Amino acid sequence: MKKNTTKLLSKGKNTRRENTAIVGQMPLRKIADLKTVVGDNALFLSGSVFYLGSRAGDNLIVGHNSVIREENLIGDDFSLWSNSTIDYGCKIGDRVKVHCNCYISQFTTIEDDCFFAPGVIIANDIHPGCSLSKKCMKGATIRKGAQIGCNVTIL
Repeated sequence: MKKNTTKLLSKGKNTRRENTAIVGQMPLRKIADLKTVVGDNALFLSGSVFYLGSRAGDNLIVGHNSVIREENLIGDDFSLWSNSTIDYGCKIGDRVKVHCNCYISQFTTIEDDCFFAPGVIIANDIHPGCSLSKKCMKGATIRKGAQIGCNVTIL
C-alpha cells in the first residue's frame, strides 16, 4: 500500500511543478524524519524528483531529470540544472548553482556562492570496492565562493 505523503510536505507560495516532476518521493531507505519543506517560488521541471526528508529555501530550481535525495538541507537561491543529482545528507548554502550532469555525493557540504560547471563529480569513497569503505566515507567541504570547472572530480 502506498503511503499518503501530502501531510509530510510543506510547499511555499508560487511553487510550480511540471507534469512529470515528483515532489515528495518516498525514500527507499528508512530515515528518522520525513518532514519536507520547500520554500517560496520553487520550480520543478519535467522528470525532476525531490525526496521526502529534505528542506530547501526560497527560489529553488530543479532542472529536467535531476534528483534531490532525502536528508538534504538547502539554502535560498539554489539551482540544480538538468541531469544532476544531489545524494542524501548534504548541506548546501545560499546562491549555489550546480550545472548539468553533475553528481554531489552523500555528506557533502557546499558553502554560499559556489558554482559547479557541467560534469563535476564529488565522490566520497576513498577506498572503492573495500568492504570497510562505508566507515571511511566523509563528504567534501566546498568553501564559500568556489568555482569548479568542467569535468572536475573531487575525492
